[in-house]
Amino acid sequence: DVYKRQPWQSTYGGRQTALQLAYGITTAVALGGFAYEEARVREAVNAGGLAGPRLLSTGELLDGSRVAYSMGRAHRTPAGLRRSLTRASALDWDFVKTYVRAPSWVMKEAAEYAHEELGVRSGSHLCTPGVQVGQDLTTHLQATQRLEFGHAVTAGGRAYEDVVDIYTATDFHMVATVFTSSPLIGEAPELAEDPRVTTLMPPWDSALVKQNAKIPPTAEQLDVLRTEIENYRRVLAGGGLVALGTDSPLVPVGLSLHLGLRALHRCGLSAAEALRMATVLPARVYGADRDLGTLEVGKLADLAVVDGDPFADFDSLVRTVSVLRGGVPYEQRRLVGAYEARSAAAKRAAARHDDEGWLA
Repeated sequence: DVYKRQPWQSTYGGRQTALQLAYGITTAVALGGFAYEEARVREAVNAGGLAGPRLLSTGELLDGSRVAYSMGRAHRTPAGLRRSLTRASALDWDFVKTYVRAPSWVMKEAAEYAHEELGVRSGSHLCTPGVQVGQDLTTHLQATQRLEFGHAVTAGGRAYEDVVDIYTATDFHMVATVFTSSPLIGEAPELAEDPRVTTLMPPWDSALVKQNAKIPPTAEQLDVLRTEIENYRRVLAGGGLVALGTDSPLVPVGLSLHLGLRALHRCGLSAAEALRMATVLPARVYGADRDLGTLEVGKLADLAVVDGDPFADFDSLVRTVSVLRGGVPYEQRRLVGAYEARSAAAKRAAARHDDEGWLA
């Protein structure tokens, strides 16, 4: 599985990467984060010092003269941008991402450097001018924007026809981050009692999952979800590539990917079509399909062992028993067990807060 996330070890510690493995994720793509932290996590995982999926790193968001997030880098001149890109070479980035205030010349030069010097893909939030300046993908269908043009969907969430044409008639691709799938936890409240939630998640995510699990999705929320998934179905039907991702840790790590998969299946994709969006299609989108995405001789030995048959009962997909990442096995029970004592201490600390606990 290849999915989108940001490393946030400063607050999650080792829980973030352990959660990913526990939910069956073997490869993660960090589409924006602190460059040296990403390098540290990637090397720790590769060396076996940190339990986690392999990490494709991006480093900081390359932005314009102002930045929106602390993991952004501001650029006003070509010389400044070139210094950032040279540093990307030194840290061996696996992807180059520009952000929402970057002017088109920054987007264009970043894409050219990614292709010619690093041999990797480049993208941003912006379908346009992203496709015009030579980028390879967008990291959402529609997310934070700073331009007065180029919005991909209507106020009602429907993708414009020319947007669908871009994703189907060109080599420009998309990562789908299905935020609208979050309410589906209310249809499966038992997921909030899973030890990965109660023990392995940090207290703030665990509290949020438990709170949301008590609230069934409304008819309006389900309509919004169907509208979003229909956009992806149109692109897929036209031959475009759509990779399923998340925007964790803005959403609970690991579990959010499964809610996204359930949303795809609930809204009309077959089990195989939904699973392709988390395996072979992401590998193609990121240009990693020589090594990842399918089980074939000569590729890296990645697989997830599930207690059930997702093709007969799709919901069983979340019951990950273990994963094999590059031939190295990780059992869910051992990943969870490593945090049992710490989880008990965190619960005692939470009890000292007011009734709202970690969500106060």
